[in-house]
Amino acid sequence: MERRTGILIAAAIGVILIVVAAQVFLAWRTSNEILQAFEIVNKGLDSTRLKLNDQHTPTRALLDPFVCNEMAEKADAIHAEAGSVSLDIDEFKENLALFAMDDTDGPDSVYGAEDRGLRLHGALLRYFDMAELVCANDSIDRLIDHHAGFMRDTPDAAEWRKHNFQGVPVAACQAILSKIEFDVASTEALVLNDLLARCNQATKR
Repeated sequence: MERRTGILIAAAIGVILIVVAAQVFLAWRTSNEILQAFEIVNKGLDSTRLKLNDQHTPTRALLDPFVCNEMAEKADAIHAEAGSVSLDIDEFKENLALFAMDDTDGPDSVYGAEDRGLRLHGALLRYFDMAELVCANDSIDRLIDHHAGFMRDTPDAAEWRKHNFQGVPVAACQAILSKIEFDVASTEALVLNDLLARCNQATKR
């Protein structure tokens, strides 16, 4: 639990860096130092997410399907959905990599191609709604709502596109997507912990 808390704190620091870097970018535009800062944040968020994902298998193994079959099925369902959303984000980021890091037209171009951005927006809304439906802990629900805040604040796809992809340099967009991907993984971890706690409680009755 302490290790996971440390991971979440590290991610929060990454988010602060994204905000600061974005503000400086607006003032200095395509400064190489600012673009490099975005890349550092992006790599840090990806590294943190992968560490969180590494904890999934051993934690999931504690959820005995013979004792808590329904909860095990819910855990597998949320894992499959998280994996699907993560693949969509990775595809988006791979297409972004075809553009220069300071390109401010690339993100919106990738968003519009094959309705990629619209599909991702819908998938993210469905994922966070699903996570909250599965979770039965009010405290964890609030944490999930926090992770979903960037979607709940802009439920309209056009607004989400405007705020995150239009006129935004590729380097910043990569970092934004990495933050979203971390939120997806973190939300799954929260749901899994809730399911495990409920399973443990049920076996004690």
